[in-house]
Amino acid sequence: MAIDKIPLNDAKVNWCMSDGSSTESSTGGLQVANDLKLKGCVMTLYTQIQFTLDKWGSSILSWSTTEVLDGFRLQAIDDNSGKVLRFELETDWDDSRNEDRPLRLGVPASMIGEAGCRHVIVRFTGPKLELFVDGVLVDEEWPVGALKSATSKLLLVSGNVKQVAVWNRVLSDDEIVILSGGKEMVTHRNLEILGTERTTLNYWKPRGHNTSAGDCMPSFHNGRFHLFYLFDRRHHGSKWHLGAHQWAHASSTDLKTWEHHPFAVPISRQWEGSICTGSTFFHRGTYYAFYAARMHDGRPGQLTVATSTDGIHFTKGDSLFTLAPPYEPVNARDPNVSRDPETGLFHMLVTTQVLDPPIPGQAACLAHLVSCDLLTWEQQEPVWVPGECPDCFEWNGWHYLLTGHEGVTRYRISRSWFGPWKRPRVDLLDGPQSYVMKTAKFGENRRIGVAWVGEHGWGGHTVFREVVQHEDGTLGSAWVPEMIPHTDDPVSLSLDILAGEMSTGVKRLTMSAPCELGITAARGVPRNFHFCSRVVPRAGSAAFGLAVRGEGSYEKGHELRVEPFRRKIGWRPCQSNTVEERERFALYDVEGLDQPFTLNVLVLDDLLDICVDNRRTLIVRMEECLEGDTLFFFAYCGQVVFEDIEIRPLKPLVSESS
Repeated sequence: MAIDKIPLNDAKVNWCMSDGSSTESSTGGLQVANDLKLKGCVMTLYTQIQFTLDKWGSSILSWSTTEVLDGFRLQAIDDNSGKVLRFELETDWDDSRNEDRPLRLGVPASMIGEAGCRHVIVRFTGPKLELFVDGVLVDEEWPVGALKSATSKLLLVSGNVKQVAVWNRVLSDDEIVILSGGKEMVTHRNLEILGTERTTLNYWKPRGHNTSAGDCMPSFHNGRFHLFYLFDRRHHGSKWHLGAHQWAHASSTDLKTWEHHPFAVPISRQWEGSICTGSTFFHRGTYYAFYAARMHDGRPGQLTVATSTDGIHFTKGDSLFTLAPPYEPVNARDPNVSRDPETGLFHMLVTTQVLDPPIPGQAACLAHLVSCDLLTWEQQEPVWVPGECPDCFEWNGWHYLLTGHEGVTRYRISRSWFGPWKRPRVDLLDGPQSYVMKTAKFGENRRIGVAWVGEHGWGGHTVFREVVQHEDGTLGSAWVPEMIPHTDDPVSLSLDILAGEMSTGVKRLTMSAPCELGITAARGVPRNFHFCSRVVPRAGSAAFGLAVRGEGSYEKGHELRVEPFRRKIGWRPCQSNTVEERERFALYDVEGLDQPFTLNVLVLDDLLDICVDNRRTLIVRMEECLEGDTLFFFAYCGQVVFEDIEIRPLKPLVSESS
């Protein structure tokens, strides 16, 4: 078999195909029986592979004994899940938590191309295992343990491999670029594989096939809005389901154009199972990033701080403390730090439980600690507000405490620091699929909330909200004006009445259905669009609304149903049981639905986002991503007027330079 030259001139390579220490196998590949001298927690593997359409579903190379996998292997998988390039690594970590299975990296063939010559590199740095294709990072995992060493291992190489090299060291990023064809080639393949990076962060997630954004931790200082967020792969499934989250970071001065920064708090030690949610605080020239490290072996969570002088480059410190009784320490996480301006004391709230709850089954609380220097903390009595990811702040004389209840963001209100906290009549901030919103100041007197909407598991897309403060101190939410997706000119509508009575005018539709369901259809609506209208219901109307991505004569579609008597607005399938509440897709206690109100609806791929009168918002992910091109208007037992109707196609959410 032909052997290509390694493009990297390195005398320290442990083994490569061109050194002649191999024999040809019966399948046309190579078999290497000598010791590759791999050991410890570092390794780099380079392979140059000629992929062909008929070679998927076979092994590329393996380093193991003949009986079981106790090393690593690279495979071109072709099964029910599709064609995938997969790498598996077995370490010497002997623990029940690893579920007796290797760590697995992979990338769909559709992303890297099913045919052609590819440079595939695996880099094991100790705390991280990375998979590169043509110099592009396509997947990563976070190991525990070292390589299993054994002299009886065989390296088996398939016939479509043109070169293999193994190093017992960590190759640098620059060396990986050289091995992958040079900077220009890697830049080209980065765009081909991962696509263009967007400049806006609303309805956004990191590029990649198994990536998502998790808990968001915004902050604001010196005219710049910072978004720290948990970078996620595999929907919390990395590192044997510990999560292996890290703090990623982007910032903006105008909420329109964003700059992506290096990871603020990465996993840098194997015992870090995950870098959990936390908060940042600026004091006397230093940025403090408080977080909890989830331990890989189930020990108590380490409450820790990283510091920075520029807000971009952080240095991780040693653990500050672990919680002590009466608090449960293992699952301690989500530290939130604020300062009382009257006393000068710093306060920290931490998600946890008490060991001996006053009411059985009601152990959830927030641990409360105080400090005078941000480094030494003293425990206080629990704050009996259940939930996770607390966010405590003051705004125009009101004090707020936000927490996530099973992910759903709720808040409490007070006139003084740390309570007594009161529950407002409507304590939901945004909708039930907008998870663990945290907020930060922006400008003089604005507050921006950031949450995430799930994508078939933990983590998904970011969601930004303008937090609205009412005169009585209660909160609402609206779309952030700077972050509403750009649109093209409005499309013209051709309306077709299916049932009931209809009259039209310029950008106006009146629907009447005194005792039944009235439906009007607008055909040829764009797939992704922004709908806006002033909705004027007639007194006594039972229900009205619209349905997007519709098909046929109301057979399919996602119906947005407004029920003024119930003060409810929510999504449901067109053909569904009206008795089912579908609470995860609805808002309740929405005032003014029997009066004229402005309705904005955004349809973006499988996301549906609405804003009612710039005071209530609701984002959901479709259970079934329909592709119909009909927009239905409907009225049930009543009359409704849609005024100033506009349907604007969304422009692609890509960077301004593309």
